[in-house]
Amino acid sequence: MKNYRIDFTHNTIIMDYTFAKAAQTIGSSAYEELKRILADFPTMTTRVASHREQKTSHHNKNLTYTHMTRYMMSFENYDELLSEFEIIKEQSCGAKNPYSYVRTWFITTFPDYRQPVCRVTPKSSFRSIEREMEGKRRNTA
Repeated sequence: MKNYRIDFTHNTIIMDYTFAKAAQTIGSSAYEELKRILADFPTMTTRVASHREQKTSHHNKNLTYTHMTRYMMSFENYDELLSEFEIIKEQSCGAKNPYSYVRTWFITTFPDYRQPVCRVTPKSSFRSIEREMEGKRRNTA
């Protein structure tokens, strides 16, 4: 597997961190390969690619508006929370990143959103409330 690439436009050898680490050991195949390339192109510079693959998922992964709504519906005062949520979503339209604005509000309002809430709402009521909210959105638009 080739862990490097040659960028002729910038006169650079770009390698990943595993190849760079292996090339530091004298006599290794990576060292010999890099030495051969530098012998052919002595003016080239080397650069290690800085991006590493993320091993764990992002802490806000899958935190969509739908999931936020479902979480808020698990509280007793879900109608108040949902109306406030709609207001926040409308306010976010003027922000540079509307989702980030809403997400920040959600996380500050519900810091323990990853923990389950005592009262669980059945799935059928999720759908009926979501349909009701969609109807309200269509009527206001």
